[in-house]
Amino acid sequence: LVLDEVRLPAPGDTPGAPLPVSVIGQVPATDVVIGRLLVGEEDYGRWRFELRAESGDLRLRGLEARLRDVDVAATEDMVWRGATDTTTFTGTLRMTNLAEVLPQWGYAANVETESAELTGTFSWPGSPIAFGLMKLAGT
Repeated sequence: LVLDEVRLPAPGDTPGAPLPVSVIGQVPATDVVIGRLLVGEEDYGRWRFELRAESGDLRLRGLEARLRDVDVAATEDMVWRGATDTTTFTGTLRMTNLAEVLPQWGYAANVETESAELTGTFSWPGSPIAFGLMKLAGT
């Protein structure tokens, strides 16, 4: 499935959870390419992944994305666990100069680098689209 642009409502624009866990069993196996993802008016860049529902979970295999000068690469399947309604991402975030990247995420440009790389495992409550920096837990 190749989509030039996908628009999702901004958090708070619709009542309830962004996606209920009941959709997990309804998602067909699909290879997805999104040229531009918009959440409300916020641009979340381009995405590529394989969607697979397995044993009550939804897996995003081979996740790669480019958003706000950050390259995202999952080293394991990103998993939305139906039993706990949590999402887990294991992978790497690569950036160039943080003085240019941080303001795009609403942070002060108080660090200057040639490049930066973060590797870890992070989880948050809800579906993959319920992501929020302040909801993250992990290492």
